[in-house]
Amino acid sequence: MADLFAPGLSFVEDALVFILSLGLMIFFHELGHFAVAKWCDVRVRTFSIGMGRKILRYQPGETEYAISAIPFGGYVKMSGETPEDLRGGDGRDFASKGLAARAAIVLAGPAMNVVLAFVIHYGLCLALGIEGPRPVGIQMVQPGSAAFDAGLQVGDRIARIDGVEMGSPLDVVEAVRGGPRGAALALEIAREDQHLSLRVTPRFDDSLGVPLLGVRTQAILEPVVGSVKRGGTGEEAGFREGDRVLTVADDPVECWRDVQVALSDAIDREIEVAVLRAGERHPLTLMPTTNPLAPERPDGTPLADVGMVPQELRIQVSWIGALDAALVATWHDSVYLLESLRQILTFQVGRESVAGPVGIATVIAETYAYGFDRLLRLVALISVNLAVINLFPFPVLDGGQLVFFTIEAVTRRPLNERVMIIANQIGVVVLLLLFVFLTLNDIDRILPFSILGG
Repeated sequence: MADLFAPGLSFVEDALVFILSLGLMIFFHELGHFAVAKWCDVRVRTFSIGMGRKILRYQPGETEYAISAIPFGGYVKMSGETPEDLRGGDGRDFASKGLAARAAIVLAGPAMNVVLAFVIHYGLCLALGIEGPRPVGIQMVQPGSAAFDAGLQVGDRIARIDGVEMGSPLDVVEAVRGGPRGAALALEIAREDQHLSLRVTPRFDDSLGVPLLGVRTQAILEPVVGSVKRGGTGEEAGFREGDRVLTVADDPVECWRDVQVALSDAIDREIEVAVLRAGERHPLTLMPTTNPLAPERPDGTPLADVGMVPQELRIQVSWIGALDAALVATWHDSVYLLESLRQILTFQVGRESVAGPVGIATVIAETYAYGFDRLLRLVALISVNLAVINLFPFPVLDGGQLVFFTIEAVTRRPLNERVMIIANQIGVVVLLLLFVFLTLNDIDRILPFSILGG
């Protein structure tokens, strides 16, 4: 049980990291509701981090501040949240406020989650710098695609598109989707010692609603170890941050992807790896393993979990540069979530790609094992996810409340109380069933046999 989440970390440490990470996101979310409610002069009865039985409480005035036993959630309890809860008629009840005030209170929670993500990204950009440009290589070319017909090949490097230098796979996506529909793109390609200029017209995919080039790209990174996972196979083999991998099984490697592929061909057996450390060559023996969190190759076979990640090229920036980079990173987190949700809703990914509380705890613990900065990046991503999901037009969620307010604005009268109660009850039941399913799905991935089938 101690190694369920992240080998090398104690179960208590795993649990604390998970609870504190989740608690930070919940605190900011509820702080948004609380602060705007106070600003709108709404009486707040309780501000709680966590749900269920209160284990710590403090009440210096009209508001009780509490920490509750179940860490999966939190709440701000305001007087007059429902018509039957109105008290006193002093104008400080939630239901007695205008639509604009109530909508602002509801929106403030998701907004603060976005603010948290931005603050984290900004702090990391200032402290560590921003990612520098990296060569972008083609990992896969889809047969019959525009790229295939134009002659692009696996191993090609995309240097520029329409004269703009490509510094990451995301740059390629934005260049392809940003141009006019039906317009050809001018690609500058590096292929071994050749430099090619090609014109490719992306094909519009009506089902996805976006133009596609038909390639999968990857950042080409130097074979230098960045972070070593505590308790992972890399640490056990003696790898250190800054080691440059020279050979794997006596075969030279040129980039980190070469290291990944070579080690993935030796899963569950020992393999010799030579590294350059402080000017000296060191032979190391590593036994790669598999991990459901590890990425896959284009053919769907797993890449090895070697307990190491490559070194990132980072550039120091001013506070203005960090501001711009943090805004872009927060926006990209939002786009990443929406794209993931689209793939889930269109059944392009299976249930194995969806995580519940156990899965999230596992990812948080695994990420923390690589370093605190990586944990903070993950917290920023999850915080944006929490904001976007909370805006879904579903009862109980903040987005559901906004739907009720919209109906009230159109009909010029509050939605029928009984309808609201039934809708919220249905929402609670659906969310509980989803919670149970996701938890079972997480457990299904851990067990050696399937409890859900498939």
